Amino acid sequence: MNNKLRLLMVEFEKCLDQYCNIMCNKLESPLQVSTVKQSLGKVNIDDENLRTYYAWKNGINYDAILPTNAFDYSSFGVMPTLEFASDVSHENNNSYHMWDSSLFPVIASFGGDFLLYNHNKEDKDYNKIFLYSTSLLCMPSEDSYFDSLESMIETYIQCFQNKVFVYDSDQMFLDVDTDAYFEIAAKLNPESKYWKEDLD
Repeated sequence: MNNKLRLLMVEFEKCLDQYCNIMCNKLESPLQVSTVKQSLGKVNIDDENLRTYYAWKNGINYDAILPTNAFDYSSFGVMPTLEFASDVSHENNNSYHMWDSSLFPVIASFGGDFLLYNHNKEDKDYNKIFLYSTSLLCMPSEDSYFDSLESMIETYIQCFQNKVFVYDSDQMFLDVDTDAYFEIAAKLNPESKYWKEDLD
């Protein structure tokens, strides 16, 4: 287990519980590490960070009645269930599988937007997060979105704590202070060009 990531996920859960309890309640129960390992093995992945991620919670199920943009904390979705993430990553799934096999979705909008984690330990971009967005016509490139899975979670935590991410009175519909979001993300992800390019 990645202890730093595990502790960040615990802190992140506290933020969700405080600022968007409706989303916190939608998170599926944690999976056993052995179950996560077995599920990831079906798509040929053996990664400590992903095991830690899904041992925390098993993400949020797709709900056609209440799409994720009603409580989306990342601008590109929420943590998907391991079953969904594995399914869209499978090489036989032509509907979604338009990215390299070294990438695995850790955030999904269920509408074509993903944040993809690089799980290839031999790659220079291992542990970095890349954006795939049909709505923005954005494909994964060498320009990462977050420096790591840990920095992604830390960015979200700081955005909640600094009221950069604010929900309405019903804890729905996220309002993002875009300038502040970019400032925090750029500071916490110095190796990711996405934020630098947009701040220039």
